[in-house]
Amino acid sequence: VLPIRSHIVVTEPLGQRLADAVRAPHAVYDDRLATGYYRPLPGGRLLWGGRVDALSWPLFAWSGGIEAAMRRDLAFVFPQLADVPFAAAWTGAMGFVRHRMPVLRPLAPGLWAATGFGGHGLNTTMLAGELLASALVEGDGRWRLFDAFGLPWNGGVAGPLAAHAFYRGFQLRDAAARFLTR
Repeated sequence: VLPIRSHIVVTEPLGQRLADAVRAPHAVYDDRLATGYYRPLPGGRLLWGGRVDALSWPLFAWSGGIEAAMRRDLAFVFPQLADVPFAAAWTGAMGFVRHRMPVLRPLAPGLWAATGFGGHGLNTTMLAGELLASALVEGDGRWRLFDAFGLPWNGGVAGPLAAHAFYRGFQLRDAAARFLTR
C-alpha cells in the first residue's frame, strides 16, 4: 500500500456567499481537476479538498504552499469565493494500491486488514466493514472476492515518484483541457 497525501481546507462561515456559489447540499467530485472535491458543511462553511502528493521533498512542494494551491483550485471552480478566509487546512494520508481496489484479508488469527481505499473510503469502507463483520460473525467468505486483485508491487522506493508523475500527468491533462476550451 502506497501512502498518498490529500489536502483539505475548510472556510470560515460564508453565509449567503456559500448559498449563492454552491446550490446543492451534496458532496461533489469535480473531474475538471486531477482531484477535487467539496461539500457544504453545517454553519455555512465549505470543505474543499484535493491535490495529491506522494513526495515530501522540497523540490516537489506546491508553489506558495498548499493553502495557496488549494485557493487557486477553489477559485478555478468558484471565482466568487477566491478570497474567502480559511479556518483550517490539513493533510491526510490515504492508502493506494496499484490496482485501486481495497485490500481485505486476515493478517493473523483475530487481526484483519481493511486498507487501500485510495480516496474512495466513503463508499468502500462501509462495504469492507459489512464483509468483514459477516466473515467474523457468520464465517462468510465473500471477502475473498478481493483476493483476485492480490497485493501488487507498488514500485518500492520508486513508487512515490511514479505516483507523483502519474498525478502530474493528470494535472497536465487538465491544463490542456482548460487551454483548448478557452
